[in-house]
Order: sequence, then C-alpha cells, then structure tokens
Amino acid sequence: MEKTHHLFQQNSTFAILRTGALGWGLWLALSLWLTSEPINWILALLLLAPLVWIPLALQAQHQDYHPAWQQLAAFSLAGSFLLPQGVLAAALAIPWLIWLTNQTFIAIQTWQNQRDLRTWLSPGAWVAGVVAATWAFADRLGWQILGFPPVMGLLTAAHFHYAGILLLMISRWLIVHQKPVVGKCLTLLLLAGITLTAAGITSTHLGGPIWLETAAATVMATGGMAIALGHLRLATQNDTPRISRGLFAIGGLCLLGGMALGLLYGWHRYLQLPWLTIPWMYRVHGTLNALTLGAMLLPGWWVFHRRDRGYAG
Repeated sequence: MEKTHHLFQQNSTFAILRTGALGWGLWLALSLWLTSEPINWILALLLLAPLVWIPLALQAQHQDYHPAWQQLAAFSLAGSFLLPQGVLAAALAIPWLIWLTNQTFIAIQTWQNQRDLRTWLSPGAWVAGVVAATWAFADRLGWQILGFPPVMGLLTAAHFHYAGILLLMISRWLIVHQKPVVGKCLTLLLLAGITLTAAGITSTHLGGPIWLETAAATVMATGGMAIALGHLRLATQNDTPRISRGLFAIGGLCLLGGMALGLLYGWHRYLQLPWLTIPWMYRVHGTLNALTLGAMLLPGWWVFHRRDRGYAG
C-alpha cells in the first residue's frame, strides 16, 4: 500500500507538470518577448491566469475537464496583447469574455437549486471573471473606463482573475472542510471584500472619501487571511495527502503575507508609508499572490481531489 501511495504521489506530480503545458509554453514565449517595461510585468501576471492557473483549477475541480474551448479563448486573449490597441485587438479579447460569461450562466443555473450561502462563491468567482475580461477587452480597445489610466485597467483585470476567480474557487473547496457557520462567514467576507475593493478604488478615483477604500482593503485582507489560516489548519490534519499538506503549509504562509501587504496598502495613507506604492505592490504583493494561488494552493487541491476520487490506489 505504501509503495502504491508513493507511486500515486509521483504520478500526481508528473500530471500537474503536464497540466497546461501548452499554456506554459505560450506564456513563457510571451514573457521572453515582452520588454522590461513595468506594465508588461502586470501583463505577464494577467496572462498567467487564463493560460496556466485557470486550466489547472478546472482540472482540479472536474475529473472529466476538457480544456479545448478554454484554451482557445485564453490563447486568443494572449494574441490580442501582441497587437496594438484597436478593433482587431479587442476582437481577439472577446472569446475570453464570452467563455467566462458562459461559465457564469452555468454556475448560476447550478446555484439556483442550492440556497446555502456557501454556494455563492461559485457564481461569484465567474462574475468576477466577467469583470476581469471586460477590463481586458477595454484595454485592448483603448477605452479607459471612468478615466482610469491604462496601468490601472490592467491591474483591475489581473486583480479580478486572481482575487476573483482563483481565490474564490480555492475558498469554495476549503469551506467544505470548515464548520457551516465559519464557511458562511468566510463567504460573506470574501464576496463583500471583492465588491467593496472595486467600489472603494472607484470612489477614491472619483474624489470620494479615502476611508471607504481603506475599509474595503481591510475586509478583503481579513477574508484572505482567514483562507490562509484555513489552509494552514488543513495542512496539520493527518488525512490530508502528504503533498497537499506541504503545499498548503507553504501556500498558507505566503497568502498570509500577501494579504498582510494588501492590508498595509489599504492603510498606507494613515500610517504614512510612502514606500508602499502601486508599482511596489504589483511587483511584490501581486507576484506573491499569483504564485501562491497558482503554484502552491492549486496543485495542493489538485492532489487532494484526486485522492477523494479514488486515485490514491
């Protein structure tokens, strides 16, 4: 049995490496092609989600996941950023918006038959994805929504791919292993945090009160840190697969740090932290969260769900 389990762990690792191999290849090629301009690092993080992390998340969730349409839409989005802003670039971004909209309708149809508050995370994740794709489409068209500068448009698209789709999907898997009342509280914190963050940033941009953005960052960071602590707790349980325990432990600590940075940024005007700028945040906070969610927590859940489906031998 121990030998079988060891072989399963090896096979799981190889399977994870194979997942999204084509997406990895395209992303690496694009990253090498991009220049060292700061905005291109945001773009690299943005494209990493549809090309690599979201396919892995869908495979972790569905045993019979078929990636063809998702990959085609993701590749089309990547191709749109190889062209100058305009109608053609925007047209190439549309398939990704359509695919995410379709996922939203599917999630809502499923959710209608489940009135448990915790089930709201699934449609919430895909609604956030539609918001992300809309901002990506606007960037390709050259349309500055509400007058936001281009860098903020790309940051918004990247934010909703990670704090929206990926974090909410991972959180939905986690709350199954929490007490119902805890799961409901986490659901409210996360959905409120994502919504308030968008409202707070928009309010500040339009001349509204700064405290609203600070309050939103506090709610969002609190929910994210709670998810990090939940993974750390799961990492200590003996019935969690060994690979998952290690990935949950490292990922939980990293997510805790990333969310703490987000909390500090929300309060930086009151704490007088001039070094905590937007460029610093997307280089450190954005990169940390992207790698934590995609390279640590997602593979951990991939192995966890494989065990639950009886692949452990």
